[in-house]
Amino acid sequence: MNVCFAAHPALPRSEGPQAEEGTRADLVSAEPVPKPSEPVPKPSEPAPSQIYGVRHEDGYWVKADPGYQKGKFLEEEFRAANITTLAAIVENAATKLGNKPCMGVRQGLAKICPGVSRRVAIFAETRAEWFMSAMGCLRQGLTIVTVFPNLSVEEIVASLCETEVNVLIVSHATLKTTAEVISKCSAIKHVIVLEDQLEGVGIVPEVLKNVSVIPFHEVVATGKGLNASLRQPTAEDVAIILYTSGSMSLPKGTELTHANVIATVIGYAYQSDLRPDDRYLAFLPLAHVLEFCCEIALVSLNLLIMYGSPMTLTNNSPKVMQGTLGDVQVARPTYINAVPLILDRIVRGVTEKV
Repeated sequence: MNVCFAAHPALPRSEGPQAEEGTRADLVSAEPVPKPSEPVPKPSEPAPSQIYGVRHEDGYWVKADPGYQKGKFLEEEFRAANITTLAAIVENAATKLGNKPCMGVRQGLAKICPGVSRRVAIFAETRAEWFMSAMGCLRQGLTIVTVFPNLSVEEIVASLCETEVNVLIVSHATLKTTAEVISKCSAIKHVIVLEDQLEGVGIVPEVLKNVSVIPFHEVVATGKGLNASLRQPTAEDVAIILYTSGSMSLPKGTELTHANVIATVIGYAYQSDLRPDDRYLAFLPLAHVLEFCCEIALVSLNLLIMYGSPMTLTNNSPKVMQGTLGDVQVARPTYINAVPLILDRIVRGVTEKV
């Protein structure tokens, strides 16, 4: 079960009490209602609703009508621009929002041969470079293969061998496991490493000397000076092969086309109640379809994404040094995706302080 949470006030803007300066309600309050002299929003744009959420009679919060407006706006925008692939979403976002640095990776990958399968596997934790790499692959018609970073060596090998990937994108954190995997996956010829903020690529294991190991920043730099002609995908091309987390047996892959993913992106936008000033904290695995489609929707809507980790989420999380702040207090998000295990950790962290 996945749960979406938005930290929005529950009262109508015109009726709710004014929050004192510096309170949490003030930090997440919505944009002010336009004055009569201010321009009225265009009809094609999602107008702000008067209520963010309402409390159900059983006590829990539910999305308020018309929370669907962002999804409706996104669906109409995609239809008007004839957007049928994830590559087109990237282009549309770049056109609307300007030349963002994260798009520099897309052509750099064109210089690295993806092999006959034209599949690239990503074996890394959730981070901005994961998403950038995925968009770069999709932009040139490659298929992404997702691998959860917490899988066993046997499960990782099974996924990579089944999809016959030639290029593997890993992180500094998963490089050690990659060394155990590489000898059993003869098709892999290139390993791109998403660097650590402090240690960079780090020490490359000896077993990886037989393959091309490329730091991510070099791929980005190559893309800035490359004018390759990129293959354009179609709506029915396979965009991503999502592998399960392997909780019941060996991971199983599911093929999703560009059309499948776009439908899910729009569906997510319909079901969430996103606001222009929302701050989203990403920590669930991007290898999961919920997180993957959510972030595409957020990029399309120009909403802020901040990256964290389940292990550094709260002040009491296992990888947070005592006396320092967890991701939630640093990022101060108004919106997250969550699963029961993460919610249990959050509740435990709060109750321990009461």
